[in-house]
Amino acid sequence: MIVKIKNKMTLAVSALVFSLMFVTAWSSLLYFEREIKASVTRQQYALVSSTAHAIERSLLESQSMTQSLAKLITPEMLASPEKAQEFLDKRFYVQKHFSNSLFLFAPSGRLIAAYPSRVNFIGADFSFRDYLKKTLKTGLPQISDPFLSRQKPSVPILMFTAPVRDAAGQIQAVLGGAVDLSSQDTFNSLGQKMEGQGYFHLYSKNNRTFIAHHDQSQILEQVAVGTNPLFDQAVAGFEGTVEGTTTCGLEALISTVQLKTVDWVLEAGYPLEVAYAPLAKAKRYFIIGGGAAVLATLFLVRFLMSFMLAPLLRFTRQVREMTEPEAPRLPVQIASRDEVGLLAEAFNRMLVEINHEKAALREQLSFSRSLMNTIPIPVCYKDAQGSYLGCNSAFESFMAIKQEELVGKCLHEIMPREVADTFMASEQKVLSEEGIHLSEGSFFAADGFRHHVLFYKTALTGPDGLPTGSIGAMLDITEQKKSQALLQEIAGTVSSAVGTLFFHSMVHFLAETLRADFVFISRIVPERPEMAETLAVFDHGAPGGNFCYPLQWTACDYEVDSGSVFPFRWMRDIYPDNPCFSEMNIENCIGSTITDTSDNVIGFLFILSAKPLKNVVLAESLLKIFVSRAGAELQRVSAEAELLKSYDFCLSLFEEFPALIWRSGLDARCNYFNGTWLRFAGRSLEEELGDGWIERVHPDDREGLKSMYFSAFAERREFQTEYRLRRLDGEYRWFMSIGRPFNGLDDRFAGYIGACFDRTDEKLTEDGLWTMSGAIEQNPSAILITDAKGIVRYANRKYCDLTSFDLDHVIGYDLTAVTSVMPELGELLVAAVTSGRENQGEFLGRKGADDEYCAVARTSPIINSKGEISHFCLTMEDVTERKRLENQLRHSQKMEAVGTLAGGVAHDFNNILTAIMGYGELIKLKAAADSPIRPPLQKLLAAADRAATLTRNLLTYSRKQPLTTLSVDVNVIVNNVASLLARLLREDIEFVLFPAEYPLTIEADSSQIEQVLMNLATNARDAMPEGGILQIRTSRANLDTVFIKAHGYGEEGPYARITVSDNGQGMDDTVKTKIFEPFFTTKEVDKGTGLGLSIVYGIIKQHKGFINVYSEPGKGTTFTICLPLSNQRVEECAAEMAAPFVCTGDETLLLVEDDEAIRGMLCEVLMQNGYTVIEASDGVDGVQKFRDYPERIAMVILDVVMPKKNGRAAYDEILKIRPGTKALFMSGYTADMLGAENMLEEGLNFISKPILIDNLLRKIREVLAA
Repeated sequence: MIVKIKNKMTLAVSALVFSLMFVTAWSSLLYFEREIKASVTRQQYALVSSTAHAIERSLLESQSMTQSLAKLITPEMLASPEKAQEFLDKRFYVQKHFSNSLFLFAPSGRLIAAYPSRVNFIGADFSFRDYLKKTLKTGLPQISDPFLSRQKPSVPILMFTAPVRDAAGQIQAVLGGAVDLSSQDTFNSLGQKMEGQGYFHLYSKNNRTFIAHHDQSQILEQVAVGTNPLFDQAVAGFEGTVEGTTTCGLEALISTVQLKTVDWVLEAGYPLEVAYAPLAKAKRYFIIGGGAAVLATLFLVRFLMSFMLAPLLRFTRQVREMTEPEAPRLPVQIASRDEVGLLAEAFNRMLVEINHEKAALREQLSFSRSLMNTIPIPVCYKDAQGSYLGCNSAFESFMAIKQEELVGKCLHEIMPREVADTFMASEQKVLSEEGIHLSEGSFFAADGFRHHVLFYKTALTGPDGLPTGSIGAMLDITEQKKSQALLQEIAGTVSSAVGTLFFHSMVHFLAETLRADFVFISRIVPERPEMAETLAVFDHGAPGGNFCYPLQWTACDYEVDSGSVFPFRWMRDIYPDNPCFSEMNIENCIGSTITDTSDNVIGFLFILSAKPLKNVVLAESLLKIFVSRAGAELQRVSAEAELLKSYDFCLSLFEEFPALIWRSGLDARCNYFNGTWLRFAGRSLEEELGDGWIERVHPDDREGLKSMYFSAFAERREFQTEYRLRRLDGEYRWFMSIGRPFNGLDDRFAGYIGACFDRTDEKLTEDGLWTMSGAIEQNPSAILITDAKGIVRYANRKYCDLTSFDLDHVIGYDLTAVTSVMPELGELLVAAVTSGRENQGEFLGRKGADDEYCAVARTSPIINSKGEISHFCLTMEDVTERKRLENQLRHSQKMEAVGTLAGGVAHDFNNILTAIMGYGELIKLKAAADSPIRPPLQKLLAAADRAATLTRNLLTYSRKQPLTTLSVDVNVIVNNVASLLARLLREDIEFVLFPAEYPLTIEADSSQIEQVLMNLATNARDAMPEGGILQIRTSRANLDTVFIKAHGYGEEGPYARITVSDNGQGMDDTVKTKIFEPFFTTKEVDKGTGLGLSIVYGIIKQHKGFINVYSEPGKGTTFTICLPLSNQRVEECAAEMAAPFVCTGDETLLLVEDDEAIRGMLCEVLMQNGYTVIEASDGVDGVQKFRDYPERIAMVILDVVMPKKNGRAAYDEILKIRPGTKALFMSGYTADMLGAENMLEEGLNFISKPILIDNLLRKIREVLAA
């Protein structure tokens, strides 16, 4: 059945279109399916979440209702059940929240009252209920797990409870509200199905029971673990929407939401067929639309193919008609100009070419036949069945058959059967395999003789490349076969022998073949070139004895001169005086010289006879053959003799060589060990051969050695390795083994030969040297070694790192050159070289231009084996870091000591200032406005205020002033300071601010940081008396271990960096090292306290930061401050407006103060403001005074540090007398200092001295009002 191309094209194009349409439509369908499912999932989960929120609101409302009702219950109601019942009856409106009942329980669990009043178990004990136990235990409202009520019939209920408390906060009863879960209105009818066969389920995770279910019988039913995997996942905390199977076995789209108020889970679901109904409808539309598109596409493609393929079908019809017998091959007629028209045009050109080729083939065939007939070698050709198709003239003559008679016949018809069978077998091979095939055979030709021929055959192929027949040629090799037979006889009887046997066989063969009387072969004696000695002699039918003879006046002498083969001649006429020819009756001789590969004469071969030889040509041919073979054999014998001599010498050398020598064969197994090896092993050769020697290799080296050896053997490469080998006494010795491949006499790979050298002593020495070298080279100390004249011979890496010298500029140089930048070290070395004794010292060195280091150096002489000083060794230890840390420690200790002193002094100052400022304020209050004492009094108070400021500065320096830290932006602080600097700086000073473009949040006391910047700006102003530029810059810095190691302070992490720079006078290193010390100043008297930078230092340290300074005389000064960055948000600090505050009172206060002046001043102030004051002089006195008037005293004011009993201890005893007594503590120490000494805990009311009257009165009212 023929399928038309039109149908094929229609189907192919349609299939392609269908595939594209299907892929596009299916992809779209999958996309819409995914989107529809996602949309349905989101909508359902939103619905469930909204419902869950509604449930939680309902629960909270019910719980809030319970709590509100509980607060309305009074002790009188609890004492009278009738009043309690009346209270509950009036709360009928709560039935919308509690569909079952309201209950009032006693703490014992007894039911006091219930609503509605028809509940018949009032007085019953409900203490076993979990909701009651939890409420009484925790004192908190509870929502119970679902349970069955005691009422008949029992219904599933949910209980809301709230504790009823008295005025003291003690639980006096528990109010409960119950919800009937079987009611249709519970939780907005959750148990009913949603629209469209959906459902809501609500269940508890604690006991795995249903709270709401569309099947009322399932409420309070427990779901076993493993029954529903989705249920188990929801209980474990899963939230979301998935496709799954419900507990009832329904395939549904299920959403679960965890309720936050209670341990419940809300579940909602739709059957999958309902949830995805729009998707199913879309699929039906897809199938219907796809079928219609398929039919339309088939019709359209069929129509287009019929139109487009019409010219091609017409063309194929014309071509098919040309194949009919006798049909004319005329050009096809296609008018189309498309590809079909071009195809027809090409086809017409091809027809013309085919006709031309046919004519050329006919001419070629005629030429080939003429050529074949002129070839003198018989040639024939056959078809694939073996029948002859033709032959040339030479074949006709050789086989005595005409071509006309030969054509159509097969081999069996012109040759004997056995010959024909052999040729036919080779004929099949020719047809099945490519190439020229050669075979040999023999048969009787037309001349009646057997001829040996070689057949050359090859296959003839048709246009399709398949064999259609064969062509063969015969080469007559009958004469060659005869010569070959003779040579084979020579090879079989003579050439296969070697040495003496070859020479005897050769002369015997020549004598027998040529019927000669005397044949001999001789060689020139190497030690006596004028003499020759025979190697083999055949004398009149029998082997003869060898002899020596002189070459002079013999045929051999003539051979040496002529260098050619002797012609057959009359020898006695040439050598009439030669007695040998006369004695042997020799008349005729033929012979030749024997030469080596360099054409040097090394021997002779002669054939002698009393009668002329019958076949002189054969004799000459045989002579030429045997002369060549004899020359090779003579050289071989000579080489073999030399080889034996060399072998004997080498063997003796190997056996006694002072190294272990081995050899392996082609199998990689060792087949020779020399005598040195065997003596080392203490074993016989048989024990060591093969793999026997391996067992003496150290176990740790064995596998590595074998792997390396076999790898090298496989790659035929040299190798060198080291391993340990056990000696006969059991000791393992280190050997270096070297092996290489070697070739045999045939120049082919024959195995490996190698030698092992004992390196044990060298290796021990090398290991020691390597260890010593490594210890010196890797030593953390710098090491320098010189010879006795002071020339440097060695320096380790640490020396070069320490001194920054290149090794090339150290080795070979004099000491004066390598210590030119270290004069102290140079003197130390020169002294050591001069005295020859040990010496040590400390010196300063310099790296590059500015980098200095400190080192401790020690020199010592090195004594050689003769007891003489051969070298000197210098070791240097870098102590720069240690010196720097020691200086920092001393500075830190000094600063800490000053800080401790400052804190103590500040305490005493504060006590004194409290009395001064307090009495001053009293006098000021009593003095009239125009009193003459007010101006000096004002100056007195101002001086006291400055003293208080000085005290605060001392505390700030000692880091004992408390901080009020907030998360603040450094840029904001700097901007605030910038607005203040306008009043501080002179007009000739330019102020430039470069704030960072990003926030730099730190934990800091803004006022303290502002004080730091103001102090630095003040110093910068004073350092620029003629004007200049002051710059403040903020940025971010990341400190790493390199910075910390270089500077000796700080912790890794991000920092806010503040840089304050001026171009003023600057300072030298001496001043720079002291600027942070308290009371150090370079200003004139009365121009500065010397605390400015000390306070800066203390504030920065208190903020866990650090500050450093860079300055040079005349080049200005730069202070760099780094404060740890914070990841907290910036806290907004709104200024609080001081509200009017009433500071007077009429309460009785107990004042406990050991300083009489301060106590008297405070008593007077307090009494003037309406208070009644009871005084006490110390802690013991204060406790006793409180015992005397415990009910009168409203508040206690105590000094913290007092003799006998401190303020905190006194207050503890007062609290035992009357708990809850209010107290206000005061001290000249800060709260931080007192807290560190465990004298004042956090949370207690505290006011710091010196105390201002207004602050004290305000603080007293705050404490009393709290």
